[in-house]
Amino acid sequence: MNRPNADLPVPLYLGLVLIPLLVQVAARLLIPDNAVYEPIFNGEMGVIELGTLALLLGATILLGLEARRRFFGGDRATGLLLALMACAAFVFMGEEASWGQWFFQWSSPEWFQEHNLQGETNLHNLGFVKKNVAKWGVIGAIGLFGILMVFRNPPRSGRSGPFDAYVLPTLASLPAAVVAVGCHVGAKLLWLFWRLNDEELTGIDIREASEFYVALFLLIYALSLRHRFGARDARPVANSRFTDTARSPAE
Repeated sequence: MNRPNADLPVPLYLGLVLIPLLVQVAARLLIPDNAVYEPIFNGEMGVIELGTLALLLGATILLGLEARRRFFGGDRATGLLLALMACAAFVFMGEEASWGQWFFQWSSPEWFQEHNLQGETNLHNLGFVKKNVAKWGVIGAIGLFGILMVFRNPPRSGRSGPFDAYVLPTLASLPAAVVAVGCHVGAKLLWLFWRLNDEELTGIDIREASEFYVALFLLIYALSLRHRFGARDARPVANSRFTDTARSPAE
């Protein structure tokens, strides 16, 4: 497709969100035995955790490739922004897997054994780290740019500050954003107002599910970005007078 704002097909981005959501809920209903369900879905090497790592790896690669293409195409501001996002996704992935400790089963260095609440080689479980601040920062950014800005119908061409306006999330990212924010906020509200633990109440670790959908949001965003940039870059130069008034030198 060569439409200026060509985006991901609706069945693709809706399916990526609804299928894992329905599978987990159905599994919880069909497998009432926690001894069977929890290792499959809630454990550190379960479907949700491993799925989160896979999604983050995909997002890291796609964002890194697009960052390189934008930067060396002449739009350095957009390239650096996407490189920063790729680095953030990579750090998120590394922290989730304790930088490989899950897979290679090494013993944590003495400093981490002393200061990490779980004795793992990661930063987010250090006793003095306020990980909720980082989580709320991510959820807040997704809520602002992935939900509110989409409903406000921000510009899809030209520039948004120093960046190409194509970096703004579109409708394709909205379902994943809603689920990610809803899971995180819902779990917090259950505890804040009713002192109910989400996993004990529903049998589903909603907080871990929220991280899965944050990762899915990043992947869908990266796929959408690559798709839209690719469609725009493929437009014939001869038709440039019908296209955006502010285009990156890569075009």
